[in-house]
Amino acid sequence: MTIELPYKPKIQEITTDALSDFYATISQIINFYQESLMIYSITRDSILPKSIPKRVGKANGYREFSIPEIQIKERNDFHSGIYPVRLFQNTIVNIASCYEIYIRELAEEIYRYNEDLLKNSEKQFTTEEIFAFSSMKDLKEELINRSVTKLIMSNYPNLVNKYESRFHIGIHSSKSPVTLFEVHHFLEVRNIIVHNEGHASKLFFERLKNYFELSPLNIKKPNDSPELNFEYLNKFKDKLIVLAEFIDNQAMQKWQTTKFEHKNNG
Repeated sequence: MTIELPYKPKIQEITTDALSDFYATISQIINFYQESLMIYSITRDSILPKSIPKRVGKANGYREFSIPEIQIKERNDFHSGIYPVRLFQNTIVNIASCYEIYIRELAEEIYRYNEDLLKNSEKQFTTEEIFAFSSMKDLKEELINRSVTKLIMSNYPNLVNKYESRFHIGIHSSKSPVTLFEVHHFLEVRNIIVHNEGHASKLFFERLKNYFELSPLNIKKPNDSPELNFEYLNKFKDKLIVLAEFIDNQAMQKWQTTKFEHKNNG
């Protein structure tokens, strides 16, 4: 696996604001995990320093910060060994959240700039609720929020179907660069990390039962944990970026959206 820091995805010249945010967030996630992995690889077999002196410094966009003085009394090999596992799991959780936030923000944007979609929505407010709003703008924002929340709270295959039926965007159409299984599997791995301490549950296999593909992380039976595979993670994040661009291109062709121009991709 090759690590190049800082990691900078090749950004499309024109994107929606949602995709622009996705680029920024996923870049932060990838840079953090790759730098952490690099530091771990360098220090895991070396003698750690007994103390790290207090330092002060500045980071771009942040106030002056201080790094507290650290005293290391002893080295525990268990904690050293568990570090890459936690890093791997936390990175999966963060990347999955980043993708879901992008899907949500894009849906919000489509609803906000294409009011006819809201007019065609089913009845969502009682008369009492309508009179409680101080303006039509507030009512519209709440309608967008409810519509998007109902969309995003679906399981992933249903969300994909709703994107197709409501927005005519084929997230995993025949032209998609990533299969439904690949992304659905990744999101379900995130779920077992968050909800089942990283062990596969019966629900994990139930949700993926309609696919013929094998788990790329070697999850074969209940209680299996995802295989520690940073090479997979590094390739998958590239696929996810390409998928987000594929979705964004469809959105901009079919709906009024924001148009964010990236003049310097350097």
